[in-house]
Amino acid sequence: MSMLGLNLLEELVEFKKITTPNLILEELHIKIRQVLKQEETQNRDGMDISVVSIQNLEDFENQQGVKLMYAGAMNPMYYVQNGEFVEIKATKRAIGEKSLTEGEKRLFESNEVIFRKQDEVSIYLFSDGFQDQFGGENDRKYMVKNYKKLMHEIAKKPLTEQKVAFEKEIKTWVSEKEQTDDITILGVKLGS
Repeated sequence: MSMLGLNLLEELVEFKKITTPNLILEELHIKIRQVLKQEETQNRDGMDISVVSIQNLEDFENQQGVKLMYAGAMNPMYYVQNGEFVEIKATKRAIGEKSLTEGEKRLFESNEVIFRKQDEVSIYLFSDGFQDQFGGENDRKYMVKNYKKLMHEIAKKPLTEQKVAFEKEIKTWVSEKEQTDDITILGVKLGS
């Protein structure tokens, strides 16, 4: 599913020049359903995904700022701006998931955030693997609240140190157990 999604994303962005995140997700949903023949086969495969577009980077260097556009299918986006933790919720429908009604167009919510050059910002996109990982003393899931707390605590650090903190935390949590899912975290820092 990941390779199919990657190929379709490349087609949509590079060749069809669709760069608005919610429109990318809407087209990706249609394409996944067509390629997997989900109407005919009742195939229920789907994917969770987050897409961002960052515009006006040249203005960011000139003290004005950047506009970040975000849309997500099941996966939220977190960011810490000047010490404040913010969650932008995703649309609660996966890409490729069956529509509620016949012929329903899948729409994904669009979100925009403006960051100024003087803001200190850490932005996070991720899979659900970290928070869903089993471990600890009672072999429970790490949980979203702990994941958010960890991100908030390490957000001021350079990205290289954040990476080490994430790796150390998950290694300690998993301990001798097996990792149960893939873990992907994309972090971006803007500002000071």
